[in-house]
Amino acid sequence: MPIEIRMPKLSDTMEEGTVLAWKVGVGDRVSRGDLIAEVETDKAAMEMEAFEEGVMLELRVEAGSTVPVGTVIALLGEQGREAPRQKSDRESQRVEAQVEIQPGDEGRTEVGGLLSRDDPDQRAESSSEEDKSAALKTESAMGMNRKISASALELAREEGVDPRLVRGTGPGGRVGLSDVKLAVLEGGREMQRRTSVDRGRRERNRMAMAKKMAESWKSIPHFNVSVQIDAALLEQIHKKTSLSINTLIILALCGALQQHPEVNAHMKQDGPATQKQIGLCIALDTPDGLYNPVLKDCAQLGGGEIEARVKDLAEKAIQGELATEDFLGGTFTLSNLGMMGIHSFSAIITPPQVAVLAAGTIVRQGDAVRMMLTLSADHRALDGATAARFLGTLKALLQSEETFAAGSGS
Repeated sequence: MPIEIRMPKLSDTMEEGTVLAWKVGVGDRVSRGDLIAEVETDKAAMEMEAFEEGVMLELRVEAGSTVPVGTVIALLGEQGREAPRQKSDRESQRVEAQVEIQPGDEGRTEVGGLLSRDDPDQRAESSSEEDKSAALKTESAMGMNRKISASALELAREEGVDPRLVRGTGPGGRVGLSDVKLAVLEGGREMQRRTSVDRGRRERNRMAMAKKMAESWKSIPHFNVSVQIDAALLEQIHKKTSLSINTLIILALCGALQQHPEVNAHMKQDGPATQKQIGLCIALDTPDGLYNPVLKDCAQLGGGEIEARVKDLAEKAIQGELATEDFLGGTFTLSNLGMMGIHSFSAIITPPQVAVLAAGTIVRQGDAVRMMLTLSADHRALDGATAARFLGTLKALLQSEETFAAGSGS
């Protein structure tokens, strides 16, 4: 029986998703873990992987279509049963290049794994340079037993191509000038492709974030409460432990959320529901836009663990490697623009959460060292007095050495 591939629920708030692009075609064989589609959620554009092996029998949803979570978007055949293959445009353009070399295929050579017509430049270069014994053996220089012509080696060095990665098509796998030229050409095409993919992903992520924030602003009755704290202790702990100011804020924030569980809640149809664990969404700025991955169960983490996990999430966000599970389980959001010199600001709530904290930079006012914190809250779940008490607790924790004495370790 065919395996149904359904639109997955990739975030807590996702109700529908858009198939931005299919990465496979009908008839393609896929393995577990293969990338099959790019899907846009209410948070960002995400890559969708195959969880079973088989042959893609049917794509039921066209690229660009938006469907509810749970909708069957494709059918995968049982392993070993293949459907007629439908060639993509790229495959059609390169069909000749994918034909295997057979005996009697005179005048054709395998170049970089693809089949091409025999290259007159290669023949001329090969004969002339071999006659002159100009081929260089590169066991010591390249760490392998193969030959490369002098002109090919020179071109590789000029173009910054690693000769070890160039497939040679000459006798005995010898790398010639044409091989390096092809490697340079393919490298340029790959660079253009990656740039185009990155630009498209960046634009889609910004559009997804803009849509989510617009819906949040329209549907949630926001109100803001601010408090100024004495940040001298934060600076002292930072210098003493090398933990970042952001990590110290997280340590205190977890303590405040434990004391005020009504702030660590999700807004549901029948009202706010307190969440058992604290999943802190960390607002991260990347070249692809804003991401809010989740620091899971962070109330159980020490300062060193928090620092390491936030760094890992930030690196994955920059590299575009955040997975679906990195966005699940968020119960509260921290947005810190202090490192950018912003004194104070208010942030937009990420539904279904009921609040978000905005942290500004540390400011010196004479002998005083200050920091401004602003809580944006959902008035359906919290009122002004509740928000004020929460900020009061957070302020006290940030100004208490006991907060960091227990949480500064790993």
